[in-house]
Amino acid sequence: MALFSRCGEKNVCETGAGTGRHGSLWLGLAKIMFALALGGCARGRQVEHQIRTGDIEAWLFFRGSLESRDVRDVFPALDAPAVLIEICPDGAAVREGDILARFDASQWEREAMRLERDYRLAVAEYNALVSAKLPLELQEISNRIAEVSGRLAQEERALEDIRQLAAENMASSNEVEQAEARCRAARQEDAAVRNQERLTRLYLHPSAIERAAAAVTSAEQELNLARRQISNAVVRAPVAGTMTWKLISIGGEFRAARIGDTIFRNQPFLTISDMSNLVVRCEVAESEITGVAPGAEAVITPLAMPRLEIRGRVETVGATARRVPGWSGGQKFFPMTVGMEERNAALRPGMSVQVRVLSERKRNVPLIPRVAVWWEGDTPYCYAKRNRRVEKVRLNLGAADDRNYEVGAGLAPGDRVLVR
Repeated sequence: MALFSRCGEKNVCETGAGTGRHGSLWLGLAKIMFALALGGCARGRQVEHQIRTGDIEAWLFFRGSLESRDVRDVFPALDAPAVLIEICPDGAAVREGDILARFDASQWEREAMRLERDYRLAVAEYNALVSAKLPLELQEISNRIAEVSGRLAQEERALEDIRQLAAENMASSNEVEQAEARCRAARQEDAAVRNQERLTRLYLHPSAIERAAAAVTSAEQELNLARRQISNAVVRAPVAGTMTWKLISIGGEFRAARIGDTIFRNQPFLTISDMSNLVVRCEVAESEITGVAPGAEAVITPLAMPRLEIRGRVETVGATARRVPGWSGGQKFFPMTVGMEERNAALRPGMSVQVRVLSERKRNVPLIPRVAVWWEGDTPYCYAKRNRRVEKVRLNLGAADDRNYEVGAGLAPGDRVLVR
């Protein structure tokens, strides 16, 4: 929330007056005391202040927490739930590739042994098919072609001979017909065997080779998958940074994972934060959103280190208001990110910090101290000393800090006012 008010706002810190019955009583007593002071010129000197020009800065204050700009969730890339058997200590500094956790991989190791056997059998079957079975089939078909071709040639010579004998009236027409029938049968058998060879070479053998190769590929992929699962049972750091345990839901509890817990696929259970690049995340109330903008100067102070101040700058302010858990009354907030321009090895993600953001800065403007300003409701006024007389003057106030207001109409540099 903002510490300082702007023009027209009544700030409890300024006058010490609250709201309600007690605030009215306090204000009444203060007026009586001031009146007594005005009437006590004979008993003591009045405290005066001369209006001067100067610089004024208005700051808004927020609570937030440190976060790493680059936060990586770590989760197991396993196909099934697995039991955690080893985990790195919380808050450990890790390098890329360092082991963060191990899961029980015995089920995938057994599966890998079975799949390796299947893979070897598939490779042996493929080699036997390509190197022995298919060549033997082709050799057998070639032998049949040679056999059928020899028989066809024999039948054709026999047909020629029987036709010559028939021309010399030494063979009957029935014998010629029988020879022709045997020759036709031999030609059909020769054509069938040659067609078998062609189809075997074009389709049957390539198909058998492709099936065997697919079996080898499938067995190899399944084996590689099992080996990858064994490898994934060892979780390694994807980047360098600080590893922290992530609170997750386990067995009805919300806590960090422990050895013996079952973690599911793609369930984040660790985080790695880049400690060299921290930012502040905080919430800006709707009433204060006009006082912050990207690029505004900021000063960050960890609550645990109140003397440490780190320069920063507002990077982003959310465009849409949202409700924040824990806040009642229907108030909404805008998320704001503040970048840090300095590094400090003592800072850690999650630390609570206070952020003050420069809302307004004005140079060489008339200033009136807060102790010289009075309020009637929401109307500010002061007591100015003019021509040896004290006058009540209404004020037009602008920017404010913890000591002064910017004063507009009503007073000018050189005027003298009474302070309490």
